[in-house]
Amino acid sequence: TILIYSIVRPKISPALNGQTTICIGGSVSLSLTNVPWWAKIKWNTGDTSRNVTFNPSLTTTYYVSYLNNECGFVDSIVVNVIPKPLITVSADDTICIGDPATLTVRGASSYLWNTNATDSDLIVTPLVTTTYWVIGNSGTCLSDTQKVTITVIPKPNALFTVNPAKGSAPLSVQFTNQSSFTSNCLWIF
Repeated sequence: TILIYSIVRPKISPALNGQTTICIGGSVSLSLTNVPWWAKIKWNTGDTSRNVTFNPSLTTTYYVSYLNNECGFVDSIVVNVIPKPLITVSADDTICIGDPATLTVRGASSYLWNTNATDSDLIVTPLVTTTYWVIGNSGTCLSDTQKVTITVIPKPNALFTVNPAKGSAPLSVQFTNQSSFTSNCLWIF
């Protein structure tokens, strides 16, 4: 009796037209199909496992073949590595309580703010100092998180006292500034 083993071309999965795409910093898990249980395989990385995970930093082509490859059967996959979108957000801002602030983000095709808004221009009216964060999406890859802080200051409160409050002319009156949340005042008599 002679046992004849027949081998077929190995197939890498998942692969769409021999390639797949990941984001930089990501990984790809590949597995083989059409490989007999007894066959010994080898990747161009030296790995001999049927299921492998790679995390390339550049677009890379991976090959797999049989150790005794008399038939020359090989399969390959190109792993395209694309960069994360680089988004920019508006600068930190200071507003008076009750006033609006406009937050802007650019650099990706869609966005998600921590408020669940998806706009590239977002109008906010925080009542207290608040830090907002946003992530951009280019369809495949997510950007790093960017933050913008809106500092909220109370509105100025003009207030003064007089001493004495009434009397006969000529009367010398002392005015005392009791205003709050002000940096300077202008007296108009």
